[in-house]
Amino acid sequence: MIRRAKQLGFTRHPWLVRLLERKPAKIAAVALASKIGRMIWALMISGERFKAEKLITA
Repeated sequence: MIRRAKQLGFTRHPWLVRLLERKPAKIAAVALASKIGRMIWALMISGERFKAEKLITA
């Protein structure tokens, strides 16, 4: 995702592009991993199924 955001300048996750404008790619990678981890944890705890619509609005 980071490589694609750097190459194209856009993804379905505009927060990642904005983060890459301010921070190095390695820091953005850690932030992305943390965000994905929090999403997985929330899904495990709540028992809900993944909904991409919620991710895009977040």
